[in-house]
Amino acid sequence: MSLDTITTKLENEESYGVDVECHIEGETFYKRFTYYVVDKETKFYVLLKADITDLIYEQRRQNELLAGALDEAERANMAKTAFLSTMSHEIRTPMNAIIGLDTIALQEPDLKDSTREHLEKIGGSARHLLGLINDILDMSRIESGRMTIRKEEFSFADMLTQINTMIGGQCRDKGLTYDCQVLNKVDHYYIGDDMKLKQVIINILGNSVKFTPEGGKITFTVEQTANFERQAMWSV
Repeated sequence: MSLDTITTKLENEESYGVDVECHIEGETFYKRFTYYVVDKETKFYVLLKADITDLIYEQRRQNELLAGALDEAERANMAKTAFLSTMSHEIRTPMNAIIGLDTIALQEPDLKDSTREHLEKIGGSARHLLGLINDILDMSRIESGRMTIRKEEFSFADMLTQINTMIGGQCRDKGLTYDCQVLNKVDHYYIGDDMKLKQVIINILGNSVKFTPEGGKITFTVEQTANFERQAMWSV
């Protein structure tokens, strides 16, 4: 708060402020000294003094509230993570049993074609759900926002069958008409992450089922719009 310091601070600024902690008769007060330029040539300044004790204490109170809220949110997040991880492990056991039993049933030599088709759809849906559960188990990856995209060969027809089985069943339960159309030519196999792709499409179609009134119709149209340098572009 020396004159030299004030002069230097006000060389390029219109004001210069200093907060001071004062101890008076065992109590702590906070003062704010603000200097304003009147005439630089004559070093003529105006000083305004304000008591900011209540402001400082209110800021500290708000900071304590925010810190408490942050701590509570972190505890709640940890509890959520533990719950999801535990439930995912619990759900994986019966899901693996369903997939195993479905595989055994498909090995029966005298299965009717319609029964075999139903079992294959059950197995496909069960494996899709198991993939979702495995994603939930890796909470560190989900919470950090990192998403790993696989590059593996997958059957386009099998992926569509699993989507149509899930969404078609939802539509029947709600009294909706569901129609899946594949336009033009699409390849039998692609390289990519069919699990992530199914998640996106199922989420979109699931919202359509949710917001379409009973008696309505949902049309899912798939079209390969471009194919270049062993890469494909779809429109859905």
